[in-house]
Amino acid sequence: MKALPLNCRFHHLGLAVKSADKAVKLLQLQGYSVDQPVFDPLQGVHLFWCAHASMPAVEIIYQTADRGPLDSVLSGKNELIYHLCYSVDNTDAAIESLTAAGLRVICVSPEKPATLFAGQNVSFHYVGGFGLIEFVSPGRQVQPATVSP
Repeated sequence: MKALPLNCRFHHLGLAVKSADKAVKLLQLQGYSVDQPVFDPLQGVHLFWCAHASMPAVEIIYQTADRGPLDSVLSGKNELIYHLCYSVDNTDAAIESLTAAGLRVICVSPEKPATLFAGQNVSFHYVGGFGLIEFVSPGRQVQPATVSP
């Protein structure tokens, strides 16, 4: 089987947690640099970006309200790595190539600008037989709607 086309590049692991303190501590003990948390209002979650010189990047995701987008992910759990993220040049083309390869791809969350990634688009897709994939599109950003006078 061919590798994913379109220059898909691994970007990070997504770790959902009910409380971020212990996850941050463990990653720091492993030599990760952990940025200050940011709130993404479009996704309704708080995020830590954790980077390491020789290990995969980790995005720690947690919500502040009692109910939110991580409820189903963390149902019965306190923490879970629940998505892989890939950087792609063109999200639509990446999805088309996955579908052409016979994989079932269902959009879970359409493209929207991500606070953590300086407004770059992110979208989430369920891939049958694999799980949740996030695509981040560095070359393309959602443009705000303009109103003509």
